Amino acid sequence: MTLIRMVFSAAMALALPGSAQACQHLTKHFELCDEGTPWSNGTWEQGGDGATLHLDGVAYDSFEDYLGRDDAQLPEANLKYLMTHWGEDATVVNHLADTLPHPDMPVIRTINTITRPDNPPELRVTMISNANGERILMMLRAPGDMPVDQIDQLSRDYAALIRPKKGN
Repeated sequence: MTLIRMVFSAAMALALPGSAQACQHLTKHFELCDEGTPWSNGTWEQGGDGATLHLDGVAYDSFEDYLGRDDAQLPEANLKYLMTHWGEDATVVNHLADTLPHPDMPVIRTINTITRPDNPPELRVTMISNANGERILMMLRAPGDMPVDQIDQLSRDYAALIRPKKGN
């Protein structure tokens, strides 16, 4: 996290009422409410319309502008498109596909091991959510030897921290 971002986050936390949880900008329409969680200790990398959070060997990506986004289709169709096109030159092993409960927005998810030629296997969770007419793609990327049940829990916990920004 850059010094400016840390100072801004600290100032925002102080400006909020005691019962409110400080949230950080994630994308144009979504935020990450990570105060008091392990994710608040990660390192941020800004890119395009989203950001990547790095923590303990896992990369947490979030984008609103993603490959195959088509708001005329259900998020499930967008996820299927992504999985088809990201796996063109790879071996993809699906471990799980489901919908996560979330207080503000439904989250569809798939967990896969993806192996590309000349690269080590990667465990990847791909999630799409829709809130207030806006969509977000959330992706976790971890080493291929991470246990599936561990990345399953990490993705559940991370998705629960994502909120639509108020006023959108």
